Amino acid sequence: MRQWYVLGLLLLGWSVLSVGRAQTVETITDAFNASGGVVRGPDGNIYVADFGLRLDNQNGTTVYRVTPEGQRSVFATGFVGASGNAFDAQGNLYQSNIADRRISKVTPDGIVSTFATTGILAPVGIAVDSQDNVFVANCGDHTIRKITPDGTSTAFASSALFACPNGLTIDENDNLYTSNFNNGNVLRIEPDGTVSLLATIPGGNNGHLTYSHGQLYVVARCANQIYRLSLTGQWTLVAGSGARGNADGPATQATFSIPNGIAASVTGDTLYVNDAVPTTGGCVSGSLNPIVLRRIILDTDTGVADRDEVPETITLLQNYPNPFNPATRVHFRLPRTAFVRLRVFDLLGREVTTLVEGMRSAGQHEAVFEAEGLPGGVYVYRLEAAGIVRARAMLLLK
Repeated sequence: MRQWYVLGLLLLGWSVLSVGRAQTVETITDAFNASGGVVRGPDGNIYVADFGLRLDNQNGTTVYRVTPEGQRSVFATGFVGASGNAFDAQGNLYQSNIADRRISKVTPDGIVSTFATTGILAPVGIAVDSQDNVFVANCGDHTIRKITPDGTSTAFASSALFACPNGLTIDENDNLYTSNFNNGNVLRIEPDGTVSLLATIPGGNNGHLTYSHGQLYVVARCANQIYRLSLTGQWTLVAGSGARGNADGPATQATFSIPNGIAASVTGDTLYVNDAVPTTGGCVSGSLNPIVLRRIILDTDTGVADRDEVPETITLLQNYPNPFNPATRVHFRLPRTAFVRLRVFDLLGREVTTLVEGMRSAGQHEAVFEAEGLPGGVYVYRLEAAGIVRARAMLLLK
């Protein structure tokens, strides 16, 4: 027991006290026309769609594939105002055509076909759930549509809170999140279609958003900034001074120009954002093309996953937030179904609580540690699954 307890203390010292890598913004491509959605593919590459020149000129036709190092190639063409996009479990890309009222399906080798048109009106963001149902944010009629794998399109969610729902993303529990274009609100949509306000992001105009390792990342277009948003509604600035420009450098000193799409690396410590090269004109009326793809390197405290973790192993992620009060979330990943025990101990090795005990399927899982009534200090959480033990430490501030 003492061995994993000491390991927990070492991990705490690394995650809380280490300065880690500097949080920076880097431009990784030359300029090209791709002002629409950004998504990470199952191959680890970044796929960037071309919406068009301006909001009133939705003439983009192409989706590009960009490697994490910035090498670019054409993936598919034939779109009309290519905006939001998402992949299913088979590696098919679903691409919205905002100017043509349709959703396209693109096979892994780039073959494009029409997937759905019924009820599609100015589609923007797309998300795919665990059953390969495709959800579409309809800016045109302020609704969310659901499209089953066979292409059947039905109404899913409607609310007065929608104000041109723009970006769309989904967590591992099939909760949807959308960012409004016409105001700064980010909304949560339950699997039964219930809509609620999660947070209001500065700037009054949101681009897209993405979910990664228990957190949301939201593009504030008109604020020229990127924000991190917890699932309980607390937001923090990730990058962007607020001034308009294309300057790289330390994240909160770097400048952006009408950023729009966003995707996260599989490890959760790198974000990719497409950013307009023009720096004049309004954020709603100005030119959106050409763009550059920019990479935001998150520091080691906020990059939730370990960079050297092998994807097919059992992984215990650092809790978030950390330090915390009174609650925090713990995420772990399983390569296959296993019996799992996740427990919390104090510094004397005494068990405080059991968060998980039972069979869990392959994939990512979440547990919430409620520390109300407990004294502040260091706690260690320990995961046991398939004969493997993982441990990390966390800090409760009182």
